[in-house]
Amino acid sequence: MKKLGLFIVAYFVITMAWAYSWHMIWFHDLYTSWGAFQREEPIMVLGIAAILTQGIVIGYLYHFYYRQGSAILQGIKFNLIIGLMTYTAMGFATAAKFQIEPVGQFLFSHTIYQTIQFVLTGSALGLIFKKPRQRRKTMPEYIFTYHGSKMPETPEEGAEGMAKWQAWADSLGSTLTNPGTPVGITKVLTPDGVSTEPASNPIMGFSIIQAESMEAALALLTSCPHLEYGGTLEVSEMLLMPGDMG
Repeated sequence: MKKLGLFIVAYFVITMAWAYSWHMIWFHDLYTSWGAFQREEPIMVLGIAAILTQGIVIGYLYHFYYRQGSAILQGIKFNLIIGLMTYTAMGFATAAKFQIEPVGQFLFSHTIYQTIQFVLTGSALGLIFKKPRQRRKTMPEYIFTYHGSKMPETPEEGAEGMAKWQAWADSLGSTLTNPGTPVGITKVLTPDGVSTEPASNPIMGFSIIQAESMEAALALLTSCPHLEYGGTLEVSEMLLMPGDMG
């Protein structure tokens, strides 16, 4: 809501400054000679209401549009798309309803005016709604995969193993950022297609832990009950992509 309010103010200030300079100072006599201006003085209240309405609509809808990429380019692109509706109303429809001559010169001037307007306000839109970069967490995260433990022979043995694992996971608290995700059958894909040979060391699942270093992560994992049942753990540090680094 705060960003929406900020954009409405920015849209109003930019549009008012640009519209007044273009229409009332630089090209007022030209627009008057074309017949585009038929009042001695514009009704400012209506003009202000129109600009505020445009700002509210654009700012509200942009929230559903922007996902990723260059913030400024995304803002300009979205603003130009929405601006087409304003352009047709203020350009084509105005020329159709009023005795404006020559129409071609009016539309050419109007096209330049509104293109610049929506590039300027689109830049503000992108900057205001820009998503902050994801910064690295306080500590690195490590993913560890479960391999090859002995399957329980009875339901009781399985329940006992699960209770041990749950107690171990609880002892780690928030350090265990992903307690565990089991996986199904593993298939091996090669350049020749799907292999008929079973995976050499298929994973049973994975978890994610937060630790100061690889050594600290390994120390926390040495007590994992999975190792008691003949299984192994493979541990790797999770790295951020260059674009995600703060």
